[in-house]
Amino acid sequence: MNGDQLASLECPVGTVMTVLGGKYKVLICFRLVGRMLRYSELACRVPRASPKMLSQQLKELEADDIMHLEMYPQVPPKVKYSLTRTRREACADNSGHVEVGRGALRQ
Repeated sequence: MNGDQLASLECPVGTVMTVLGGKYKVLICFRLVGRMLRYSELACRVPRASPKMLSQQLKELEADDIMHLEMYPQVPPKVKYSLTRTRREACADNSGHVEVGRGALRQ
């Protein structure tokens, strides 16, 4: 989503929902809090996402400046994903979401 599209949205919550509205984007972000992961590690932590869907969601998160892609110059290529600095700070406290999820799983 480009800057013009974001500027046209009036509600901050609507903006977050638009940017993170992909099926696995929130889960990917949650898995990246405080760590860098390779694609295979993310695939293990988001097992319901098909390889195509995971790749698509990662590309969208990178395009929206939520996720950073670190490429290492070696053979075979090594790539690690992490949250961008501003998003890392915003996503650091997910404790409320986690507790709501745990409560729902217990019921």
